[in-house]
Amino acid sequence: MKIQPTFYIALIIFMASGALVLLMVYPLLKDINHSTIEILSDQDRVILVESETRELDNFKSKRKDYEPNFSKADALFVDLQNPVNFIRFLEDTASSLNIKLDINLPTLPKERTGNMPLALFQVSAKGSFLNILEFSKKLETGPYLMGIRKLAISKLTEKTADGESPSHNVNADFLLEIMGK
Repeated sequence: MKIQPTFYIALIIFMASGALVLLMVYPLLKDINHSTIEILSDQDRVILVESETRELDNFKSKRKDYEPNFSKADALFVDLQNPVNFIRFLEDTASSLNIKLDINLPTLPKERTGNMPLALFQVSAKGSFLNILEFSKKLETGPYLMGIRKLAISKLTEKTADGESPSHNVNADFLLEIMGK
């Protein structure tokens, strides 16, 4: 059995054309696959945007129902440009507990994560230990979004004719972190 040279030539041409087809078809198939992935991704984005639009329209239609909650949430934040209501809250709370209060003006607002401004109030209080503890509890559970960053309590001494004697009152220095509007 003798194989003809034309058979070899035909085989080489067939293999070369097959390789050429593979080299041309593979990138084309790769591009088709990439384009399909992009189309599916775009469809997912369109579905997501449509869903968000529906949710936004639903929210807009129910905004009046949510309005009281917005007002309540807004009341949690202190107006840092004019903190009169917050200072009044501090003074009223202190006077209800027979605490003498000294409030220093807040430091300039700092930016916090999420761009929520905050201010630090330095508050000095003098009164009985239990009243100071009650005052700190009322601060943290009060109507404003705030926290006590630092609290230092020291016992006061009273000057008498015999010298100094311990007092039943304490001095408390609060550093309050206030979330602002």
